[in-house]
Amino acid sequence: MFEYAAGLYFATQLNKQLEVVQPLPQHAQWGGFSRPFQLSQFAVRANIRNTKFLDRVFFSGNVRVRPLQLAIKQLLQVEVFEEPASYKFHSDLSKLLYRPKIYMNGFWQAADYAFAVESILREEYRFKFPPRGRNQAYLDHISHLKCPISIHLRIGDYGLINHSEGSSKKNVSMVLRESYYTKAIGLVAELFPEHTLVVFSDDQRAARNILPRGKDYLFIEGNDAMNAHEDLRLMSHCRHHIIANSTFSWWGAWLNPDLEKKVFAPQYWANTRCSYFPDLYPVGWTIIDNSNPNP
Repeated sequence: MFEYAAGLYFATQLNKQLEVVQPLPQHAQWGGFSRPFQLSQFAVRANIRNTKFLDRVFFSGNVRVRPLQLAIKQLLQVEVFEEPASYKFHSDLSKLLYRPKIYMNGFWQAADYAFAVESILREEYRFKFPPRGRNQAYLDHISHLKCPISIHLRIGDYGLINHSEGSSKKNVSMVLRESYYTKAIGLVAELFPEHTLVVFSDDQRAARNILPRGKDYLFIEGNDAMNAHEDLRLMSHCRHHIIANSTFSWWGAWLNPDLEKKVFAPQYWANTRCSYFPDLYPVGWTIIDNSNPNP
């Protein structure tokens, strides 16, 4: 969704037509966990097509492919725009202006891409199909809560990712600690005493062990990778949001159009002190220090 937002931003700035290349099935995963293509669940206007040979050449990170990449680029006057730096907003488009075709390579995770084209993006990020069955029942339940607040815990693939922190080289998990959720829930309780926490996670059993006891929770269950967009829909219908260090709940919060919403987010995206990325956060979101309380 970040990639599409950035693509829409660049296409609008350069007056070019945006096209989405759907990844090959074997690439629709992350860390061994399924991440099927679901942009087609939204009312996006850009053409979505299957991957072709040239797409595989230009999107390849294999150094052995670079000579072929360079030769075809010169022959066809194609530009491959590599993201200059992660988690940064890049507005300078001058070098792209005169290329007839541009490939964008990167994650493009910065809030200003979305906000620069917000009116268009909110129209295109409407869900194409209505909820059914269990998800309709959840939606009805959420709509009748006095103050539903989404809370997201990304555990699955994050349980396999560790980073070293500082000179100690101590391994730090990507999974947010209980202390972050305790802080966030404490702030929520002060602002909204009559709230209900609506819990989204890819591992609800583990989530129950991380979350503080004795709170009013509604656990959302039953949506797997193939219909994860339904969790996004349900998140977006909550009043306020506690997100994880995950672009999934970032977008669940952003899709809520309420200008009065409160969004609580972790300051350190990779759970380490060197992973604060200011461009990632929209203005007005509450940033919570999730650094290790016992370094």
